[in-house]
Amino acid sequence: MKNISMNAEMTKAILDGRKTQTRRAITRFDVLNIDDDWQTIEFNDKKIIEKCEDGEWGEMDIIDFISSHSKYQKDEVIWVREPAKIDICFTEDVYFHYLADSTASKISTPERFIKDGFVADCMAHCNGAPNGCIKEMARIFLKITDVRVERLQDIGANGIENEGYHISIAKKIGNCHEGMNDWWISLWNKTAPKGYKWEDNPDIFIHEFKRVNQDGSEL
Repeated sequence: MKNISMNAEMTKAILDGRKTQTRRAITRFDVLNIDDDWQTIEFNDKKIIEKCEDGEWGEMDIIDFISSHSKYQKDEVIWVREPAKIDICFTEDVYFHYLADSTASKISTPERFIKDGFVADCMAHCNGAPNGCIKEMARIFLKITDVRVERLQDIGANGIENEGYHISIAKKIGNCHEGMNDWWISLWNKTAPKGYKWEDNPDIFIHEFKRVNQDGSEL
């Protein structure tokens, strides 16, 4: 099962039911060649050749084609790699807490952390993982309900709300519309690599999702 990283703020928004979308930059996307029968696209530094069935390629065909190569696909269930911190670990159990809401939890110590009957570098392994969370700690599972391609600046007010924006933020900033945009631009630019900032207006994947159980069943 694949995972998707979320910071504490976005994890809290998912838990609160405010976040139902996530946008991820398409880090490389170039249409290299289109002829009567085939198109060649360089996508994330890999050349992909696709046969055209009707002899013509349109913009929507290319967008649909790129969407089909997203890391996360429609109906796929993934787990959220959220910020977590190990508090203490024993041979049998690992105690930790989630940073999004300070919820304490524990898991059975993974066998890969046990060597010769003792816990071996458990804290180093877990706290060294992205966001400090390993699969055994996962508590949030998402089912992808739609994948599409847009330009980043096409997001609009509804998209910002679906990314986890809360009206209380606008009250602190002032004007609601300006507050929404400022919040989203700041959020995106914190993690976007050079060349994919808001002002660059890159192509992005939009992944819509809903929370489910680990087996994909409804909560």
